[in-house]
Amino acid sequence: ERRLMNVVEEMALASGIPVPSVYVLDNEQGINAFAAGRTTADAVVAVTRGALDQFTRDELQGVIGHEFSHILNGDMRLNIRLIGLLGGLLALATVGRIVWRLGSVGRKKDGMAFAVLGLAVMLIGYIGVLVGRLLQAAISRQREFLADASAVQFTRNPQGIGGALRRIAGWGNGSKVVSPNAEESSHMFFGAPLASLFASHPPLGERIRRLEGARAVPEGIPGRGEEPSAAAASAVAGLAGGLGAHASHRSSGFADGLGRLSPETVAAGGGVLAAIPQQVRDTVDTPLGASALTCALLLDQDPGLRQKQLDRLSALGGELVARETAALYPRLSSMPDSMRLPLLDLALPALRELSRTQMLKLAEALRELARADDRITPFEFCTLWLVERRVGLLSGRMRSRSKSLSVAEYRRHVAVLLSAMAWAGGASREDAVAAFCAGATPLDSSLTGIDLLPPEAAMSALGRTLDALAAAGARPRSQAWLACERTVLADRQVRVEELELLRVVGLALDLPLPPRLER
Repeated sequence: ERRLMNVVEEMALASGIPVPSVYVLDNEQGINAFAAGRTTADAVVAVTRGALDQFTRDELQGVIGHEFSHILNGDMRLNIRLIGLLGGLLALATVGRIVWRLGSVGRKKDGMAFAVLGLAVMLIGYIGVLVGRLLQAAISRQREFLADASAVQFTRNPQGIGGALRRIAGWGNGSKVVSPNAEESSHMFFGAPLASLFASHPPLGERIRRLEGARAVPEGIPGRGEEPSAAAASAVAGLAGGLGAHASHRSSGFADGLGRLSPETVAAGGGVLAAIPQQVRDTVDTPLGASALTCALLLDQDPGLRQKQLDRLSALGGELVARETAALYPRLSSMPDSMRLPLLDLALPALRELSRTQMLKLAEALRELARADDRITPFEFCTLWLVERRVGLLSGRMRSRSKSLSVAEYRRHVAVLLSAMAWAGGASREDAVAAFCAGATPLDSSLTGIDLLPPEAAMSALGRTLDALAAAGARPRSQAWLACERTVLADRQVRVEELELLRVVGLALDLPLPPRLER
């Protein structure tokens, strides 16, 4: 299980998204895995006990890369919509059947009319289910091919995911999932969880041939196939050509590669993970340790102020959290500032295990720690925003998308966003004005004339601005991101604080920033 967590954390850090919650299906001996969730912020990854016991690290990395492709390409949201569509059609058919039966027992004309109406509704529902399942199967098969190719592109190792597919072919239980709910969610799994007339997955042999150029799936658990041929490599490259649903608006700089994995970002994610001491990584496995680490990241370097923070934390969060926080601080303070956000990423899965009451209590304690010096730094804002976002998810409050903003609202939010980015550079007012203008000048003519806000005003309004822009359409979000990029790059020097803020802006706008682009 530690190996599984290492691979998931490595992939999450490589892609720039929060580390998803990880689950093991202990009662499933078949070899399988899936990703679920509506967004990158609430994604989960699950693997069966059979997969965990049978896979090598390379095979596990290939399968997790496959699942991260689904996460980054929005396949999870599509899967949930397909489940909802089929469920609605099946409900329609069920209602029609009930109306038909009720009408059939009547002897009057009205009863016959209800029976005919019920029969018509039932037929429409069942035909809809049939068409929906065919559509679901066709879409799912193509997304599986794309995710396979993406996993190869991420790892540069066709033998990893290819070996996983071969292992399924030679395993007694195959990819079977015994849960009674497996059929409804069959298209979400790595391998077909059960045999079905409407197969949601391509045949194993075809998937392996496309990845490795193998002629056939060998009997039994098998070694690796032949080295991939040029034709197979070309096929993989062609399949992966559509990778990255966010690619249409990118131009240059940070925007290149947003929301995508690559061998370079995977290597960078592994490097970040390796730079974190094992003792610190072990700490974030529990809610208490993750809470203490998050608090320790906000402690001030000044001993007097730090002690005041710890005293306040003890009053709000309890002596145990304060003691753990104080013990962690020396280890964290010796690490470079660039490791702060990755450390917070690793803590988030354990923080999700907190109850809503505990999460609200932690958020209050973090706000007190951040305000101890009467100002909010970019990193403090990033920490508060990420943690409070967990609270929002726990309470079931999901943000709606495609909410249009008026020109006046958009002007106000862009001014807040660019002001926060300009001041994050830690420069003089003159430099901040220059950075702000560099970001605002190329914007739409209707947005000209916006002014730089004071740093305190910008930081206090930034949370509301991110929420508003996150609910906007793709074009306003893309325009806001590119304006932030120009603001950061105006002086051709990128500080850690700017990258941290840019990373959180990217998460809010659903444009995750990989670590390779953060350097």
